[in-house]
Amino acid sequence: MNSTTSSSTIVGMNNPTNSLMEKLVRYLLDLSTLEYKLVMKKPSLVTAAAIYLARVQLGIRDVSEPLFEVPSRTTSSASSKSTVWSKTLEYYTGYDTWHLEDTVKLLHDLWANASTSEYPSMFDRHSSSGCKKVALRTVVNKDDLGFL
Repeated sequence: MNSTTSSSTIVGMNNPTNSLMEKLVRYLLDLSTLEYKLVMKKPSLVTAAAIYLARVQLGIRDVSEPLFEVPSRTTSSASSKSTVWSKTLEYYTGYDTWHLEDTVKLLHDLWANASTSEYPSMFDRHSSSGCKKVALRTVVNKDDLGFL
């Protein structure tokens, strides 16, 4: 690495998607402080759920190996599939999608109703251009969250 290259350039921190992801996660975490059911959960779980929901919203998926191989007559190995929550995220957060489901759904409902909430301050704040207007984004459909 030469002296003019910053470490943020190498890991892609200047990527616009990363900035949008950060603003969206911050918005979801701010919203979570308005819901008692979320305040009572572990902060690490709420943060992981916010990251999951932001990844769904932004269409960020990772290619991962399947959890098990399904025998097939045409191929000898199972094919890879894309997933919102990778094994790497599961390892570093300590949460799999099963643990995240209820919290993600609570956050989703809170986000879907934020514009009509009795506490509009979070919505108003995150509707500004300084926050990339993440509050004004169309909320992903609940059926697209990846849960049954």
